[in-house]
Amino acid sequence: MKKLIAILLIAELLIAYFVLAPACILRRDHVRAFSAWRDNPTPATSAELARQKRITQLHSLGFSAVVFGAVAGATLFGARFWKRRSRVTQIET
Repeated sequence: MKKLIAILLIAELLIAYFVLAPACILRRDHVRAFSAWRDNPTPATSAELARQKRITQLHSLGFSAVVFGAVAGATLFGARFWKRRSRVTQIET
């Protein structure tokens, strides 16, 4: 049972990170920084683009962490419920 839960949690973490993180919508500030860099590629616009990219990545990771927490919580709750239910079934028989 513990091995199955560990496998499910690892799969959920990978799904949350690799599928949901890149799916986040770009922020307006990031888009503006990219447009400014594309129109005028100077060190200042490059630095601003890098800063906005880091902020966007942190937002994406935060979103993935929230989704992982929700899905992992549901998985652990289901596993605990299943374990208690099987224990009650064994006692009754």
